Amino acid sequence: MLKKSYLLTLLAAFTLVFSSCDKNDDKEENDPKPTVEAQLAQKTWELDEHEVQFDGQSPQDILEIVQGQAGTDDIAFKLDGKGGFALLLDGDEEEEGDYEYEIDGDNIIWNYPLTYTWAESEDDIHEYEFELKGNTLILTVDGTDLEGNDFEETITFKAK
Repeated sequence: MLKKSYLLTLLAAFTLVFSSCDKNDDKEENDPKPTVEAQLAQKTWELDEHEVQFDGQSPQDILEIVQGQAGTDDIAFKLDGKGGFALLLDGDEEEEGDYEYEIDGDNIIWNYPLTYTWAESEDDIHEYEFELKGNTLILTVDGTDLEGNDFEETITFKAK
């Protein structure tokens, strides 16, 4: 009798363990993944690296130049999830400018004012390919500056 009771208890324990695992797996599969816009808008993004590479040459680190333009090394932005964003310098929102963005697949189209592209072209709005890896946001763009030099710009942000 003790042996049957032991086996029934063991069988019940296995049934509970495996049935609860299945329900958790189903729940995770049915939970909708947040949109890219929502994932980006949930965080404040701090400028971490900024490089420009001309015609296949070695990348040039222009982070200090950008920080000099901004007047601070504390540069970040926050998307509002509705097509606008705040530029944050020293933690304070920069009031100047009409800061807008649009997500189009793997591209973000915006008028981010602290880019090489912005400083070297006649257009204020640029399209960057982006890659979101957890707490890292990487933007890249290929372009041609006003002097006809081809370049690739890479801007890396980390979530604050």
